[in-house]
Amino acid sequence: MSARLLGISLLIALTSGSVYAEDRQGTLENGLSYIVRQTSRPLGEAEFRLVVQAGELDVSSEKNQGAMHLIEHMAFRNTKDFPNGSLVPFLRSKGFRFGLHLNGATRPEVTTYQLSLSHAKSQDLEDGMNVLFNMAQNVNFESDTFAREKNVVAEEIRLHSDNPWVSAWENGLKLLLSNTNSGRWSFGTADSIKAIDEKEVTSLYQALYRANRMTVIVTGNIDTAAAEKALKKKFAAVRPDDKLAGAPYQRGPWPVPSGIFYAVNPLPDKFNNLISVSLVLPRSDFKTSAGDMQSYQYSLLRYILKQRLGGGIAMDWQFRADGQPMLNWVFETSLDWQKNKGKWPDHFKVLENFENRLAMLIAKPLDQETLDLFKQEYLGSVQQWYATSRNQAKTEAELLQNAAQGLHPWIDTAAEWPLVQAAIAQVDSQKISDMLSGMAKGPRYIQVMQESSHLKTLPSCQVSPVHKPVF
Repeated sequence: MSARLLGISLLIALTSGSVYAEDRQGTLENGLSYIVRQTSRPLGEAEFRLVVQAGELDVSSEKNQGAMHLIEHMAFRNTKDFPNGSLVPFLRSKGFRFGLHLNGATRPEVTTYQLSLSHAKSQDLEDGMNVLFNMAQNVNFESDTFAREKNVVAEEIRLHSDNPWVSAWENGLKLLLSNTNSGRWSFGTADSIKAIDEKEVTSLYQALYRANRMTVIVTGNIDTAAAEKALKKKFAAVRPDDKLAGAPYQRGPWPVPSGIFYAVNPLPDKFNNLISVSLVLPRSDFKTSAGDMQSYQYSLLRYILKQRLGGGIAMDWQFRADGQPMLNWVFETSLDWQKNKGKWPDHFKVLENFENRLAMLIAKPLDQETLDLFKQEYLGSVQQWYATSRNQAKTEAELLQNAAQGLHPWIDTAAEWPLVQAAIAQVDSQKISDMLSGMAKGPRYIQVMQESSHLKTLPSCQVSPVHKPVF
């Protein structure tokens, strides 16, 4: 539901296992994790995040598909301290706007809540924590309010169902779950949402919204000691999952399958035809400095690939629901289609060219002068990102939210920069070749987004594509 901007792209794998000395971090007796971080920018601002490791993947019954999205909506609509839609008016009275300062998102693996405070006095901090606490513990699924919100969510899904790019996004997430026994999840349909029973959603909420699945994040120009004290007092009351005995919940990791996984997503005519391909990266162990350094080196590799292979119309990080990292390329193929008169083998030339260029880069590593230039450019981009984006409340909250989801470690800029430099200094041409070779031997996730009038020329989703890796 949220775009990855340049700064967020750089933050992945540009991190250190340490946390700031001033950070307040820990796990409560009920299993809830938290981190409080001081930032100097903007003056007086604070950011809150509630990360719940529960999403549509955790809904086992098909008749309840979409229930986690519905729970997210009800968390804004009806809680013990903010009943009958009173939360938004309460925040507006303090100068906040829904969407800009208050928002939520439901994904297959996680549900997140975001609250921004433009002024972070003691009472404001307590109010912010109380908002998140009510979402974590006190959502009320009273019949009339629940029925109205089901209609809101159903209409939202109906509008999204008419958007081919939303459908392509959802199908792409499912494609990455191939061979994991986790690909049958759904956000539901307008009709299925309207049919969901409030008692079953209440049971799901009580079962999945447990302290062990939660991380609370507070960042900003705040008194971290006072914020930690208030957080501990408030969130100690969140119900635990007794089966985990106070330990935080962890999803996966799942095995990485081998082979080619392929899906087709139809588009209306006169849309651009696209092909997306994802390659798997190693999962770094962020509990070790070696794992941190490996992640920095793959971040350099991403930069080099973007310069040498091109990114089509897009190239960026991608993550499976268990946090498995990948690199994803998206290519526009409309012109190729017209040039090759719709012939399927020629249409896939774009992927064959991509694979051949990747093979050439493996077989003929970069010369030292070129590699040194890429290193300098890359480190310069990191320094620029540090100077412009780090130590801001929102940036740090986003970093810590991603860390809570297992995408990278907790971050300390001061300790990180020397590690980044040391990691990049160890990379030579052979190291680049070895990293590329490992990626090339892994699986391919290929998604074709194609105009409906062209689909008759494509194999079905169950048939292996014509395109084959060259390795």
